[in-house]
Amino acid sequence: MAAALALGGGGCAVLGPAPADDMMAIRPPHKPPTPRVAHSQSAPPLVTARKPPDRPVVPTPPAASLPVERLTGLGEDEVRRLLGAPTEVKDQPPAVVWAYDSVECRLELSFYMDVASEAFKVLTSQTTPKGRDGPAGDACARLFRTAAR
Repeated sequence: MAAALALGGGGCAVLGPAPADDMMAIRPPHKPPTPRVAHSQSAPPLVTARKPPDRPVVPTPPAASLPVERLTGLGEDEVRRLLGAPTEVKDQPPAVVWAYDSVECRLELSFYMDVASEAFKVLTSQTTPKGRDGPAGDACARLFRTAAR
């Protein structure tokens, strides 16, 4: 029994005041007080919902100002609205080529799959004049734009 008392396992223990660290562990954490705001019935709310501004309507350029480069990135529906139905459609994987023919020139638009939108979009365009005086470039594209109207 003497051995048990020497090891502190023997019966009575003397209880004293708890150390300060133990007292802090028992208390709940300190929460800062919630600020109080005086509410007035005449004061406007702090946050108001606003309707986003309408996007400006960008007018379609007149036929005389249709640069071939502007066709790049357009989808099939947009091209059809601008130029009308193609004269010829060729499947040339991975591209689909739309051709527009007139007496004066030929316009070819190569559509490739745009992974982000999962739609075919114009990646390249090529104009070929017919004859010595046939228009090329923007002048050729304008012919089809005018015809589509």
